[in-house]
Amino acid sequence: MGTLVIPPKNKAEVNARFSGVVETLASDVGDSVKAGDVIAKIQSNDSLQTYIVKAPISGTVVSRNVNVGQLVTSETLYKIVDAETLWAELKVFPSKRDTIKQGSYIHIKKGSRQQDAKVKFLIPSGSLEPYQIAIVEITNTEGEFSPGDMVTGVVDAQKVDVSLRVENEAIQSMDGNSVVFLNDGNTFQAVPVELGIKDDNFTEVKRGLIAGQIYVSKNSFLIKADLEKSGASHAH
Repeated sequence: MGTLVIPPKNKAEVNARFSGVVETLASDVGDSVKAGDVIAKIQSNDSLQTYIVKAPISGTVVSRNVNVGQLVTSETLYKIVDAETLWAELKVFPSKRDTIKQGSYIHIKKGSRQQDAKVKFLIPSGSLEPYQIAIVEITNTEGEFSPGDMVTGVVDAQKVDVSLRVENEAIQSMDGNSVVFLNDGNTFQAVPVELGIKDDNFTEVKRGLIAGQIYVSKNSFLIKADLEKSGASHAH
């Protein structure tokens, strides 16, 4: 288990270089900015010249701490964060240290959302607690995850190449056989399959399908229900 956080390099506090009076504030909370954008203008107390303040990173303004006309010295003008990349900080207890290494394949899960990644590095807990912290970097360009989310990390014990696989949700049971529904235009065909190894996402198909065939994964159980209902009506 662990928590999503913003990487240190993706956070910035923007300060005035010299004390002075705020003339212009170009951004507000919630605004997106690009690195190098002018976000404030301040008139220096010493030179009475106006200087500009630029965004040091791209991201979202999450805090604006001053107003136009305010005298500033060392105050933080803005806080900017970039949440398009997040770190999952996962606790690794002694019983798991032998199987979790830097570079280990790992699946970060939050509810129905999942992202596959690798362990970026392992660091000490920073306290006397008997665990290490596994840092896993994930992309968040679609905003599916949020800093502070509690997540689960599932580590692959081993990685095995198979010649053919289908998504687990594609597999249904009919008449005591495992089947996969092939999609041929507007018709569906239940094909018996011989299965092999599986993980949380995929199952190996040893016999029954060939590569390139189009099969139904999501909501395949609805097709099964329709077929069973149709068969029952016909028998009646």
